[in-house]
Amino acid sequence: MHRRPNAIGLPSFFVMLFLLLTAADGWAQPHDDDLEGPPPPVQEEPSRWPVVYDLTAPDPRTAQAPPLVPLDGPGSADLNGLAPDRITLGTWAPRSGPWAPHGALTRGLATYFKAINLQGGLGGRTIQLLSFDGRDDAEWTMEGIRVLADHYGVLAMVAGVGPVSNLAAFEPLARRGIPWIGPVGGLPQYAQPPRPLVFAITPPTTEEAAALVQYSIDYLNRNRVACLYSDDEYGRAGLEGVRFQAKRYQLELAGALALPPGSTDVKNQLIELMEAKPDAVALWVSPVQAAGLIKTLPRLTRLDSAEPLDTVFLAGQGLADAPLMDRLTGGAWTGVVFASTQEAPDDASPLMASYRNAFQRLAARGERWSPFFCSGFGVGEVTLEALRRAGPEPNRARLVRSLESLKTFKGILGRITFGPGQRQGSREMFLVQALEKGNVRPLTGWFTYSMN
Repeated sequence: MHRRPNAIGLPSFFVMLFLLLTAADGWAQPHDDDLEGPPPPVQEEPSRWPVVYDLTAPDPRTAQAPPLVPLDGPGSADLNGLAPDRITLGTWAPRSGPWAPHGALTRGLATYFKAINLQGGLGGRTIQLLSFDGRDDAEWTMEGIRVLADHYGVLAMVAGVGPVSNLAAFEPLARRGIPWIGPVGGLPQYAQPPRPLVFAITPPTTEEAAALVQYSIDYLNRNRVACLYSDDEYGRAGLEGVRFQAKRYQLELAGALALPPGSTDVKNQLIELMEAKPDAVALWVSPVQAAGLIKTLPRLTRLDSAEPLDTVFLAGQGLADAPLMDRLTGGAWTGVVFASTQEAPDDASPLMASYRNAFQRLAARGERWSPFFCSGFGVGEVTLEALRRAGPEPNRARLVRSLESLKTFKGILGRITFGPGQRQGSREMFLVQALEKGNVRPLTGWFTYSMN
């Protein structure tokens, strides 16, 4: 058993003085202008419900969906999301806040469907993607789902961004019998226990964390592992994976420090981390929190020496946008090791080249061909294949059966397999290290990891 050495402390006055001196340039929360993507539509939201936008319309910045359809009015027969000329799907993503960068995935998903529509759609129908700002808020998300399902009508929900939003979505979707394909974030609750209508595509973030810790121990010779995590379901899932792997290696964690979700006031946690002197730190926080932490931590000195902490930082797919993180951290992201669950956006394969071409032709001005945006194409691939297998007149029951028929389906994500009672589509990933200027280099090939 490896035991934590006794920490050597300095008077708290000097620690706080040091933090105050470094705070000015080391812990600046990224400005909204640092978050990629076009500016949100300038629309005042009604107080009663979220505004719904048609992301597959020609200009997603101004494409507010048509007026709400009354439940007993014209068009109510199409509330199942299937009309003679279109298939309607729904999604949500926060337009602001700590998880806003992940909203690029839903815009990538819409761009993928726009490309499909230009090729004739599916069986003569175009694919429409309606979206609302979920704010990563439970009540607001449930209201948005009600609006999409009960007024506009959707065949299924696809993606969906924000851990709080997504956990709140289970009940209203199940009650309405609406399938949900590829919820974003890798929460283990998406597939365990299996839910009949929820199909998780990417690996659980718990297993990403476990795989990263194993790599840091086996290949980087690190055995003092700490975890900085957001005190929510996403962060605690990462901590679970870190603890699982530490226990396998009979290691005591150097620290497990919780951060209030979205908060940037972490002085006490940073002091505790300095005292622990970890040689590897798993970051299971939002991109905004990670940016502030990664800028500050390398400049903190050990309490018992003048040397900087010799620490390798580990991160999951939630922090896999190396160019964005490089910009938010002012170049301090170099060296971070993270998990990736999709082919690189600059991959030379013909498939990825065709997707880059679609992005250049169809994405809104101000977008960036980022890993998050590219992930939307991956989720779109799975959704389109399931719709194709559901036949010329897809409905929700046929869509569920077609999803269950996917076996080692491969696009730009890892291989996807579902089945009756199997709702975790993939456990495939590979590890990457961030280089200067947002570049990356692969550390491993694709591999499968399971904690079972």
